[in-house]
Amino acid sequence: MTVTFRPIICIIDHDRDVRGILRAQLAAGFVLVEASDGQEGIQVIRQSGAALAIVDVISAPIAELRRKFPTLPIIA
Repeated sequence: MTVTFRPIICIIDHDRDVRGILRAQLAAGFVLVEASDGQEGIQVIRQSGAALAIVDVISAPIAELRRKFPTLPIIA
């Protein structure tokens, strides 16, 4: 049996369609978790242990995310 490691990416965006587009592009290689705003994103990142966050700057306060998760790579 082969176990494949798939990093967890958190997508934070208020627009469900944008999250869907990103999900369609990334789902084959990553485990995806989603949030529609910054507060939900913080909870999801904590619960999932995400390795990367893709964030809409309108949906989440980047400074707060960087403060709470200083080692988490963030694409904004």
